[in-house]
Amino acid sequence: MSVLRFEVPGMPAPQGSKRHVGGGRMVESSKDLPAWRSSVAWAARAAHGSRAAMDGPLAMELSFTFPLPASRPKRDRVRGQRWRTVKPDLDKLCRAVFDALTDAGVITDDARIVQVTALKQERTDDAGLTVYVKQVEEEELFTSKGKYSHENNHC
Repeated sequence: MSVLRFEVPGMPAPQGSKRHVGGGRMVESSKDLPAWRSSVAWAARAAHGSRAAMDGPLAMELSFTFPLPASRPKRDRVRGQRWRTVKPDLDKLCRAVFDALTDAGVITDDARIVQVTALKQERTDDAGLTVYVKQVEEEELFTSKGKYSHENNHC
């Protein structure tokens, strides 16, 4: 079973919002997306090394961290973290990571991702991303309540 874990410093950028620029052309709304995807791809290649691309069913955990604004309530600043309930959308952040991993040759295709656990939070430490990718066995099934197998068919 293959496992990969790495971190990417920097401000996460979403992918998926496009705007029309005329002549039937659409471009990404986020001007920061190319640099972010490049950073994710570089960190993934560095962690993955020269191994073959991960293939088969993959489970992925993504933790996006944003700076905790000074305008947040004191209780959040003292605690040092808070859920990020404003833009960018979590699914668009994930999409950027999936495509970066595919472009980097770390995974064969983002269609191989069968399970995703993702969160976005604000913290007093640096912004960035932590990624954990694991190849899962065909007979494993995952639910939001936890792992269960075909044999016992319960959580």
